[in-house]
Amino acid sequence: MKYFLCLCLALFLCFSACKKNDIIDRQEVEVKPIKFIVINGTQYPEDSIRAELSKSLGVDTSAIYFDSEIAMYILKGYSDMKFNPKLYLQLQ
Repeated sequence: MKYFLCLCLALFLCFSACKKNDIIDRQEVEVKPIKFIVINGTQYPEDSIRAELSKSLGVDTSAIYFDSEIAMYILKGYSDMKFNPKLYLQLQ
């Protein structure tokens, strides 16, 4: 029993003595500003609208982009597939 406890203690000390790199350097983290879309006077995060639209369509979020000139989402590769978030997601 003493041998087992000593073995467990030795293993614990070995693993806890290793150098850990769990802390992310704050300078390496890149903070991206949040883009907002105004629909009916309410601001919505652009990424959230894209995520909801991609779930509804069954496509990846990278396959949809927002065109700020016409205020619609467009499916990449299909320029005629335009989605108005106000109508499609029923935002009020």
